[in-house]
Amino acid sequence: MLHGKSFNNTTLKNILTEPKYGELAKTQAHYAIGIGMWMPNQHLDTLGMHPYLGGQLGLRHDHLLADLALDLRVGASPNKYQVMIDGNLTDTKEFFGVSLRLDFGYEVMHLWGSDLFFTGGIGYDGITAYYEANNPDDDTDDVSKHLNSFNLNLGGSYRIYLKNDHYLALTGRYHRLNFRNKGGTDLKGNAVSFGLEYGLGTNHWVNSRNTILRERTGRN
Repeated sequence: MLHGKSFNNTTLKNILTEPKYGELAKTQAHYAIGIGMWMPNQHLDTLGMHPYLGGQLGLRHDHLLADLALDLRVGASPNKYQVMIDGNLTDTKEFFGVSLRLDFGYEVMHLWGSDLFFTGGIGYDGITAYYEANNPDDDTDDVSKHLNSFNLNLGGSYRIYLKNDHYLALTGRYHRLNFRNKGGTDLKGNAVSFGLEYGLGTNHWVNSRNTILRERTGRN
């Protein structure tokens, strides 16, 4: 009966058709975790593909995004490569990667409960290529080798918002990298990453449809 014209503009219908979580602020926080694959090219391909576990937190203001993102890449290298340690070339297959970035996005398309963002960002990438603990009780004599690179990335993110104010996102990024491995194996190259994210956040279209009346009656 409440969907009928006789209840239009009544206090009861207005209460039941208000967004369940209230009106959204222009600036909203969001959080996400994700998994994906990091795929290097050129000489960096020596290190092989690696899965990653990532997380991000950020803000959205109208069409704009700003995120602090962290990705951890794991798994041994499929190929041996060499690094210089204390003046000696050392073979290794170890690999542990870290990517810490400040990413930005702009909404280029909105379709009902989904958004497409163009993204770009800058940050730091690091690789632990070698680590040896000579004395478990004394960290001062541990031997390690870390490789570092500036990260400049461009890509996109397609978010599908769910009724419970969460979202799934498909992401893809091209990372411009330059790992300097002086005296060791040439690791110059870039990388592509693809991921799936699960986040806490919403958009205005989904929020406006989450009303008590829609949930009780199942009608759109």
